[in-house]
Amino acid sequence: MSRYYLLLIYFIITITQKIVQSDPDIRESSFYLSQIGLEFLPSNEQALFLVNNTASSTITCAQKCVTTKYCRTFNYDIQTKYCRLYQGDVDTTGLIISSSSSSQSLYGSVQLNIKDFLNYGYACSMCDNNRYMKCINNSCQCEMNTYYDGSICRSQKLDGASCQNNIECRNDLNLKCLMNIKCGYNYMLNYTTSTTASSSSSSTSSTTTTTTTRMSCNSSCTNQTWSSTTNCLAQWLFDGNYRDQMNNYNATPNNAMSFTTSGYIRQALVFANNSNPMLNVPYIPLLSTSFTIDMWLYVTGFSNMGDHGLFGLCSASNNDQCLHFTIRRNNISYYVLKLGFYGDDCLGVIPVTLNTWIHAAFVYDRSTSIQMIYFNGVLDNTRTPSSTLTGTATGITIGYIPVAASRSSDLNYFQGYMDQMTVSNRVKSSCEILEIATLVAYFTFDNGLFLNDSGPNSLNTAITQSTSSISTGRYSEAISFDGSYSSYFQAYGFTALGKSNKPFSISLWIRPISLQGVLVHVSSNITGGGWCLSFLAFTSNNSITAQIYNGSSVTFIVDPTKSVSISVWSHIVQTWSSSNGIRLYINNILVASSLSSAITYVASESINYITLGNNLNPPSSCLTGQENTMPYKGDMDDFRIYSRELSANDVCTLYSR
Repeated sequence: MSRYYLLLIYFIITITQKIVQSDPDIRESSFYLSQIGLEFLPSNEQALFLVNNTASSTITCAQKCVTTKYCRTFNYDIQTKYCRLYQGDVDTTGLIISSSSSSQSLYGSVQLNIKDFLNYGYACSMCDNNRYMKCINNSCQCEMNTYYDGSICRSQKLDGASCQNNIECRNDLNLKCLMNIKCGYNYMLNYTTSTTASSSSSSTSSTTTTTTTRMSCNSSCTNQTWSSTTNCLAQWLFDGNYRDQMNNYNATPNNAMSFTTSGYIRQALVFANNSNPMLNVPYIPLLSTSFTIDMWLYVTGFSNMGDHGLFGLCSASNNDQCLHFTIRRNNISYYVLKLGFYGDDCLGVIPVTLNTWIHAAFVYDRSTSIQMIYFNGVLDNTRTPSSTLTGTATGITIGYIPVAASRSSDLNYFQGYMDQMTVSNRVKSSCEILEIATLVAYFTFDNGLFLNDSGPNSLNTAITQSTSSISTGRYSEAISFDGSYSSYFQAYGFTALGKSNKPFSISLWIRPISLQGVLVHVSSNITGGGWCLSFLAFTSNNSITAQIYNGSSVTFIVDPTKSVSISVWSHIVQTWSSSNGIRLYINNILVASSLSSAITYVASESINYITLGNNLNPPSSCLTGQENTMPYKGDMDDFRIYSRELSANDVCTLYSR
């Protein structure tokens, strides 16, 4: 390690000592700092992430970790000042990798000292003010999500990590140390079976009844219902027009504006910086109610050093009289989402990046007086304003907020594309926002309506050929493929799946007549060609394979158990993320996974087609792995695709519903 980093560690320890002197509840901590260019990759981002921060320096980021309960590791970007805190130890809950997003990143990890754990098991008075232990049953015990290894309290391990006993695994996530000496989910516990017998007075007559009860899965948003039209006041799809789908608030462009066919879904509205673009909308009653306003954004540039207007109901440039949603440059060097009442505002912390689609949701709960910002379905930040929103009824502006701009030297025009904006006078739940942001499509194949997408985006570009409807689906009806080369189902509009290194998940039920053929084929053109790869398919030996392209070759994993049988419904899920690589679940069991060769996903960088039951194209023109390229013969039901990695709990919920 360089002399610079050794000095930096010394400064961190020194500053921490000063914190300790002023706050007796914080004990001294020392850190290991990595070289620049590395970062901590948690094995489960959702389980380990604590908080986003901005910090003026590495030292400040380390201080934030010291003063944040459970923090043991942090990532810091010297250029963006972005500080992310995690509760896991580097050696038990993740990997160290070369940063793919910044050459100025580094990680820091708390250095545990045996002396801090000498009083483990002793009376509670012996661990007062100890950062790593707490009083449980009148004795000093390890803090939440850690275990005592005989000398120190280490972070409990996550799915797939090596273990010796159950205490080493995250018990709050229902992880156990399985027979393969790895932490995992014991899915056999999902069912209980009871048998009862009864008999009549006749010795020749008896009845035996066996009841199988499916135990509930842990919390998951996939079992939540969502409705984008409940209490919906306005919705603009921007598909070549400014019409409100609710027929209440049609928009009028202030200057000539255009549309692009490269929207998140179908078309999107273009805000060109050189044309001073803005939409005018009649007054929408939002001043005295809860609300949720969400939209898709593709930012092409930051034209000023201040705000970039998205939505405004702004009667005056006075505190709490100007409702506005913007993208604002924070006080460091990048831009974030902002929900403002004017001078009483909630500022996000996740950086807004250029030239990629993001989902933004702005929520105000009047009953609790809390402002909330969601970024790609994840809660970005919350704040309680000092006063309620007031003002007078005035028109709405989209893409520019004139009143707010009058107090600034910068015009706050938005530059980029905007799509699918919805205004509701209610608080949408976190699950609903997550589903809107990440459930890309959901085809139930019910009622013979093969082409209907029941997801939040309502894709209307599906076609099918040589398929039929059957009434004996996994849920209600299903689609059936006859196994011919002309038998397929295809949908278009999968923008997120075409973005490299963006997480995704594919879920479907199959009931094969023969164990061969392509299940899910992804391509950049309608013929099944261009950039193309079969993501899910049978192999030549009748197993299921899940595949991605990592930039140099096709990475594949194969079900070694051959779990899928003829004429039986089976649930298939493929997931990918940079944290966990590629994973394959069959009937609620993780049957195969790969991280080392699947840490990168290289996509088409275009809007994709998905074809079910066929690849439509000679295999020599596509990327190939282990798939059997024959058409699929059998049934499918409940097809879903997500722009996030489904968790084991999500998979369990989809399987058990």
